[in-house]
Amino acid sequence: LQPGETGFAQLRFKEPLATYLGDRFILRIPSPPKTIGGGLIVNPLAHKRHFKDKDILHFLQKRIKFDLRELVLTELKKTTFIKKDNLLINSNYAYSEIREVVESLEKEGKIITTNSWLIDKNYWLKQKTKFMNRLNQEYELYPLQTGFPLSKFQSYFYYLKPEIFNYLVDSLINTDKMGLKKGTVFLLSRKPKISLQQKILISKILKILKDNPTNPPNEKTLISQITGRKEIIDFLIQEGEI
Repeated sequence: LQPGETGFAQLRFKEPLATYLGDRFILRIPSPPKTIGGGLIVNPLAHKRHFKDKDILHFLQKRIKFDLRELVLTELKKTTFIKKDNLLINSNYAYSEIREVVESLEKEGKIITTNSWLIDKNYWLKQKTKFMNRLNQEYELYPLQTGFPLSKFQSYFYYLKPEIFNYLVDSLINTDKMGLKKGTVFLLSRKPKISLQQKILISKILKILKDNPTNPPNEKTLISQITGRKEIIDFLIQEGEI
């Protein structure tokens, strides 16, 4: 920068330094003593960034006016989700001021809130889409299944806090696209797809059981008799056929 010019700068120190959003600072060199610059802190808890990244520049430009609404929105964009009590904790804004803005943004549908967490809206929509895509993928892999263990999806979304994950599931249920029963999630519109070959196998299994009512084969024996198709057995069990 030339004297009198302004711009964004990222400062790194050998030791941790406590700073607040909006704090003013001056840069001086010790020998000879000279002030070489100064400014305002717009992102006190920043990660190392490259200013060639247009998203970072856009993020910083939205914060330089210190409009509280923009500060809340950009902070959520940076963190994706954050505890309500930790939002803008490194700032001089009162908790009541922040809460008022959060409530306003929630009413406008700009942010997502749970009991304890605030969530960036775009991030939230991506998680909802990801969940539904994953559920559809499970049906493609296991077309005879009517549903899948919720615990399986918890492992897919391991990075979400339990409260946020549960809220995600509830929100999808409220769209009338997905259901949850006894720890199993399922698509309300989904029905098992049975191929002609599978129908033949089902008939074989039912005939084997019908022909041996007093001494039916165990599951292992039955699977060996139908070339190992455990999926068919599981389907008949979940449908109450056996």
